Amino acid sequence: MYSNWQCLYKYYIPQPVRRPLKKTSQTHPQSVEGVRLDLVFVTTKEHDKGEEQKIAVIEFKRRGLINPEQFKDAILTGDPSQQEINKKLAKAGTKTLLKENAEVFCKQTSAYAYMSACKHVALSNWDHLVLFEFASLNSKGKDDYSAGDTANISWVYENSSVLEEHSMHRQLYMKLGEVKVGTIRKALLGWLVQAFEDSLKIQEKD
Repeated sequence: MYSNWQCLYKYYIPQPVRRPLKKTSQTHPQSVEGVRLDLVFVTTKEHDKGEEQKIAVIEFKRRGLINPEQFKDAILTGDPSQQEINKKLAKAGTKTLLKENAEVFCKQTSAYAYMSACKHVALSNWDHLVLFEFASLNSKGKDDYSAGDTANISWVYENSSVLEEHSMHRQLYMKLGEVKVGTIRKALLGWLVQAFEDSLKIQEKD
């Protein structure tokens, strides 16, 4: 039952997004260093001189496994200063502020970014879309390649009931004044367009 639901979900969410991108990218499951990636967006050969370049990776989770409460202690909202980031890292010390599944999922996404050399990685289920941008990926050069210590995260959810269930989203609602719902497809499309544009910038540098 889960397998059927997962396959149906994979088609239902990404497929409408794939269509406007089909001239510039393609999607398929891939394995990288023995780890299977659920959905990978890569540039087509005509755009990168014959070599596939991964621009985005999506990992699907069962409904209920992505819990904002398990992430909230490790998250800084808005545009935090380096001082705020350092303070948060110091609070964590050698441990992590992530809890339970959140710790596992963040380890997975950073591993996917590292192994695929792709800074755009997402977690998704029916209710939540968590968009990771590992901006520090390979920032120290090939001699010290890593996904970095931090990531930029955008959190999108599909229905208003999430506000009632999770205090992190209620706090964001009070802070921002508005939290849009029913926008997963739009957010996913915008994220993929940004990922593709970032890949073009990398090609220009090369």
